[in-house]
Amino acid sequence: MPVLAEDLITARLMPGRCVIEPVKAPDRSGAIVLPENARTEQMWGRVVNAGTLTSGDIPCFKNGDYVVFERWAGAHFEMEDRSDLVVVRHENVLAVISDG
Repeated sequence: MPVLAEDLITARLMPGRCVIEPVKAPDRSGAIVLPENARTEQMWGRVVNAGTLTSGDIPCFKNGDYVVFERWAGAHFEMEDRSDLVVVRHENVLAVISDG
């Protein structure tokens, strides 16, 4: 049975996990210019399934938020019906860029 993007978006994830749809980083004209290799060290994405927290954690982001997460974090899934999705731990999300 092929896994569709909708399956991961609506999945009941293990505590402390979330699903992110990677997106291209926004154009920041006039911002600090970084070398090309430094720009690829982080990944940008939109949270499509924030999952549940582990006990005692405070929610930092929700579905629809744009976040920066560690490049090598999580499991990457190539979807036939949609762009790729990444399942990462909540602690691998480095920053919330904008609320959805």
